[in-house]
Amino acid sequence: MPKPSVTEATNINAEVVLQLGKYHSAQELRKLQAKLTGTAREIRGLTSGNTLLSRIGEKLSDEQIQLLRDAAKLIESVGTNIEHAKEKRHRGEVATKALQKERDSAAKKLITSAYPLPSETLEQKLDIIRLALVLNRAGCFQSFYTSLELSLRFRNYVSDTSKLIGWESPKDFWESKIRSFRNDLHDEVQQYVGVRDGKSVQERFHDIQLKIEKLQPEVLHDPYEIETLRLWSVALSPAEQQEGDQ
Repeated sequence: MPKPSVTEATNINAEVVLQLGKYHSAQELRKLQAKLTGTAREIRGLTSGNTLLSRIGEKLSDEQIQLLRDAAKLIESVGTNIEHAKEKRHRGEVATKALQKERDSAAKKLITSAYPLPSETLEQKLDIIRLALVLNRAGCFQSFYTSLELSLRFRNYVSDTSKLIGWESPKDFWESKIRSFRNDLHDEVQQYVGVRDGKSVQERFHDIQLKIEKLQPEVLHDPYEIETLRLWSVALSPAEQQEGDQ
């Protein structure tokens, strides 16, 4: 068997590059390939042409010039395999993006159907807040806040008067927050359901349903959450009703 040429990167192929660069995107691989191509071009500039670099290269020995040419070929060989890996990674990314788009679409249909979350009546608005508090405990909504922190943030919306600056009325601000809660709930739960973890969208949705069923009593009977809902109920109630409650 003939000895492999030193100018061929026989130990580096597309699969090796993909394994070593499993956390790197096709775009990152393309940049690496371009860098190697540029390096090979610069090395060749020492061995031929009519530039200052080539005139300097003329002072090298024939053996040194051949060594540089071989190095350029070797670098190009590595770059070729990186190019093949880049193309494979790109095809994989396109397929993954298409699959995720399908899951996101299915998750959106499922969540908007299961949780239409109307916000016309007072009770419907409070239901949105209740669901937000439950889903937070389930890790599906603003999970970067603890349940206590989220509840406190909800309270601040109706108790911190500085937040009302620029609004025609407190009611307009509070109504806008309810709409915001509703949109955020839909977006975050859809993202949660759409995550690829080996389960189908329907299975991940079923998991959420089980969590809601388990955690809802905690929220409904938690004195702190009850007070949070009471403050919102007062804020969203008609003015005449608030006067009667005082």
